Amino acid sequence: MMVPFVNDSYSSFKILEDWQMDYVKVGVFFVLSFLIVFKRRKVSKLFVSLLFIEGFWLVSTLINYGFGDKTAIHKTVIDMINALSVAELIEYYRKDPKSLLCGLMLNFELALYPNLYGVITHFVDHGYYLLGYYATLILWTLPATCVGALYISVFKDKPIHIIRGVLLILVSMFTVFRTWCATMVMATAGMIGIVVLGMILYWFKPTRNWKIHLSLLLIAIVALNYFVLFVYQGGDYKLIDDFIIKVLGRTTTFTNRTPIWSKAIEMIKEKPWIGHGFRPVVELDNGTSFIHSHNQFLQRLNATGIIGSFFFLVFHIVLTEKVDRIRNSIERTVMVGAVFAVSVTYLMDAYKKFFRFYFVFFLAYHVNDLIGDRRKKKLSE
Repeated sequence: MMVPFVNDSYSSFKILEDWQMDYVKVGVFFVLSFLIVFKRRKVSKLFVSLLFIEGFWLVSTLINYGFGDKTAIHKTVIDMINALSVAELIEYYRKDPKSLLCGLMLNFELALYPNLYGVITHFVDHGYYLLGYYATLILWTLPATCVGALYISVFKDKPIHIIRGVLLILVSMFTVFRTWCATMVMATAGMIGIVVLGMILYWFKPTRNWKIHLSLLLIAIVALNYFVLFVYQGGDYKLIDDFIIKVLGRTTTFTNRTPIWSKAIEMIKEKPWIGHGFRPVVELDNGTSFIHSHNQFLQRLNATGIIGSFFFLVFHIVLTEKVDRIRNSIERTVMVGAVFAVSVTYLMDAYKKFFRFYFVFFLAYHVNDLIGDRRKKKLSE
């Protein structure tokens, strides 16, 4: 099984042109959709909620741009298919975890390893360019880390597979910290912290069944987000200012993001219910423009309004409700840390290629299926 998204890895070569890749993605989406229907496989509530998120985005685009703007419609449809295909892959193969994880491992290796040379030797001042291409490669690193960990869990009796999994995790971590995208570094560090804490508590006998609740972590992220957006707004708290400047080496405007957020909020007020559709461009008064709102919450409101953001909220409620019910395990802890890490990126960015992160959400949602519920196996024995 191959996942046809490695062409977006931005290595020094591209096998297909973008328009050709679009056709491949559309084909994969319809083939997977046919297989799911043909084999009468039920999809999860998480997939249904994602379908509503992406579907309403298309509705908003059609209302704002009409059928005459083929570029906006085409790119919105491709963005939808990117997200839904990623989710479909895990939905379809979740009952066959070995095939799924083998396919994902190979594809992440093909995406990350060709770029390793560029990460090491072609590092540019700002850390965003690898071999001349925009380094959306770093968006693969969190999903790759999760796949590597689950791969080790499923194939733990085979040393060669353990080595492959460990290598993928190490390359992912190295890529994040070497390219130094502050948002991703903070997210990855947060994931490491939660996983270490979770493993300590998991192995500490008196609290062996204690779980890190994903719902509480996401509530904390939402609270922090609104504090940064509406209370802090660029520097009035000495401890926070010192941490941002001295520890993170960034400005208290979050690398000039606060003016973008203010403008995005103005745009949201223009069309609060359905948003602006497609990919809203934020234009500042000084003439500079940005392809997104540099905040996932604002981006959702800007693109799909209150209605679309409601579906986005439902998606996370469905996710956390399921993950918090999953039995305690090291694998669950890893996935909770990964979802938390993705949520940290909500604060500062809203990536155009956000569909890559859906690997994390659906791997977390189906983690019991992917590693096999050992309790059930023991009962059956």
